[in-house]
Amino acid sequence: MLSPTASSERSTPSPDGEALFRRIADTSPAMIWVTNTDNLCTYTSRAWLEFTGQTFEGSLSLGWLNAIHPDDGPHAYEVYLGAASRQAAFDLEFRVLNQHGDYRWTMVRGNPHYGDDGTYLGYVGSVTDIDDHKRSELALQASEKRLSDMANAVNQIIWISSAEGNPEFMNRRWYEYTGLPEGSDYVAGRRLLHPDDAERVLTSWRAGVAAGAPCEYEYRIKGADGQFRWFLSRLRPAKDAEGNILKWYGSSTDIQDLVEAREKAEAANIAKSEFLANMSHEIRTPMNAVIGLSHILALSTPLTARQTDYIRTLQLSADSLLALLNDLLDIAKIEARSVELERIAFSPAQLMEDVARIMSVRAREKALDFAYAGTPCPQVIGDPTRLRQVILNLCSNAIKFTETGRVSLSLDYAGQSDGLAALTFHVADTGIGIAPDQRDTIFHKFVQADASITRKFGGTGLGLAISKTLTDVMGGRLELESEPGQGSVFSVHLNLPVLAEAIIGDEAHPPQTDKAAPARPLILLVEDYAPNVLVATTFLEEFGYACDAVSTGQAALDRLSEAHAYAAVLMDVQMPGLNGLDTTRLIREGERQNSAAPLPIIGMTAHALTGDRERCLAAGMNDYIAKPFKPEDLRNVLRLYVGV
Repeated sequence: MLSPTASSERSTPSPDGEALFRRIADTSPAMIWVTNTDNLCTYTSRAWLEFTGQTFEGSLSLGWLNAIHPDDGPHAYEVYLGAASRQAAFDLEFRVLNQHGDYRWTMVRGNPHYGDDGTYLGYVGSVTDIDDHKRSELALQASEKRLSDMANAVNQIIWISSAEGNPEFMNRRWYEYTGLPEGSDYVAGRRLLHPDDAERVLTSWRAGVAAGAPCEYEYRIKGADGQFRWFLSRLRPAKDAEGNILKWYGSSTDIQDLVEAREKAEAANIAKSEFLANMSHEIRTPMNAVIGLSHILALSTPLTARQTDYIRTLQLSADSLLALLNDLLDIAKIEARSVELERIAFSPAQLMEDVARIMSVRAREKALDFAYAGTPCPQVIGDPTRLRQVILNLCSNAIKFTETGRVSLSLDYAGQSDGLAALTFHVADTGIGIAPDQRDTIFHKFVQADASITRKFGGTGLGLAISKTLTDVMGGRLELESEPGQGSVFSVHLNLPVLAEAIIGDEAHPPQTDKAAPARPLILLVEDYAPNVLVATTFLEEFGYACDAVSTGQAALDRLSEAHAYAAVLMDVQMPGLNGLDTTRLIREGERQNSAAPLPIIGMTAHALTGDRERCLAAGMNDYIAKPFKPEDLRNVLRLYVGV
């Protein structure tokens, strides 16, 4: 273009060839310009004049600079002079003031031209309006910068990957955490994955990319300090209108503190469960004696009316303590996620009749009417013990909170679908009812509708929490309809598999084969707590058994080696020295070595958490009853294996 000393005089008239060129250039919509060897503008086409509003004379020499944005002029002139000094082609972008007073972005392209003899004559170039494209490009760059600034501002690791899964962008947090230099390739990052996690993470990542589906996983990354920390990564694909993946967007959140807190919580939960298990054993052991002796005293004669009342009160108090203990243990199992459901055949109608028989007695004690109605339904597969617990809890609550009127229990069967029976169990009462704003909270642990209820009716508020959780675990739902002062209706909805064939029986209690039982079968009782020995021996004698009691596992092994004709063994589990589980294993090993018939061994333990029964059976016991037990529990299990 121009040097500071360049002349502004018009160039001499052009030859005919140049005149033809100018006529052609003036008819073109492109903006054309020409300079001479002194870098002076000697020609601008009509399109340039129309675009800028300049006159032909005003655009020559240095005049064209007046149309360039002040911020762009020096750079444009520098680029042009640099190219001219080398007689090289150039491209550059700058803003030009148009005839309407607006600056618009243009692309300028210049090429040196030469005479027929190769003499350098100057530049010929063009100017193209690229404002729309340039502004879109600048807007995109600004948007990308904002996103980059945002990504660098957060405390998470943020990245963008190609459709094939190759990282293209990592935010500043990644480099700060890892200590890697910015721009490091993703292979260097892969080497920072914990060796135990790397293959799992990469497999999950490849599977997610192949499926085009969001994914997330936890893994450890080595930091700049050499320590591994846990991160949670989430990845989501960005797709076009046709569903093709364009990019992958991912984030990694440091969850080391959460992991440590979770591990501490789990350890605390295990410690709590172990504490409850030990407390359960310590409480159940003396309670077994209390409940057992109360039953024995109730059968003693003669008794005065006052003595009978005392014993009845003792039994009710012991039963209440046992119910509270069972509720606390259920909560411990639920919180430890160790609730395990049985899958056995049972009759819902029979289960409801059993519950109605028990609850009708409780209702009569409060002078309440009790009604039961059931619909015929098929046998199903499920956990009758847990279902009975739910219905009993609901019925007990209904009776507790109903002063006058009635409590009703009903079973509705809505038919089958896909082999599932749709069952609904209703428990209705005419009691105090529940306000709408309290209907959610009553299913929380240790919560009742209000403090006055706790003062008037007592209780811990565990029953409904347990019932709802057990219903959820069984795949059902527990619903409530209630009006204050009008009563409540609790409904348990379950879909249970229909039994396709006749009930075979409980596999845990195989049917006893026919055999001649002795007149008074001899039972070996292995129990180290003297009050429980008294209770068990009294019940055994009442049931028609003879009893031989020992207090240690080793003593039991010694007695069995003396060839006594024992019909069964009642084995305590927790004893000093050789415990009941190890004693049972030794008994079974001796039977195998001597090819002897297995002796029925029934575990009797104050441990009652999930898994205790399984541990007893795994050790070789035939069955298990938890302390404190009712007389009929002991009678029934002995009948099954001994036959008296």
